[in-house]
Amino acid sequence: MDQDELDEMKRKRKLREQEEEELRRQETERKEQEERETQEKLLEEEKARIKLEILKEQEKRLLDERSQPLRQYLADMVVPFLTSGIIEICKEKPEDPVDFLVRLFLCKLH
Repeated sequence: MDQDELDEMKRKRKLREQEEEELRRQETERKEQEERETQEKLLEEEKARIKLEILKEQEKRLLDERSQPLRQYLADMVVPFLTSGIIEICKEKPEDPVDFLVRLFLCKLH
């Protein structure tokens, strides 16, 4: 083997090493890009989750505010009436408690 052939072999080996190094560099860049994209996606998902939690809390608060008058009405007007009817059912133990409750309510209305 003469010097030219040796030089050519060295040149090819160096070129192959450079190509391999370039491939490793590209692979590293690809992995870093994938990691950045994954982190960005996770961040966006977390932002969306937080926004959803905030909306849920706002809706719950609004529902509580809007339902307060109805709950107060039920507590003042319906619950005492039902409670007294259930107490009567417990005392009487009728065969048909629903019918008994209806008759009891109709009697109290008149």
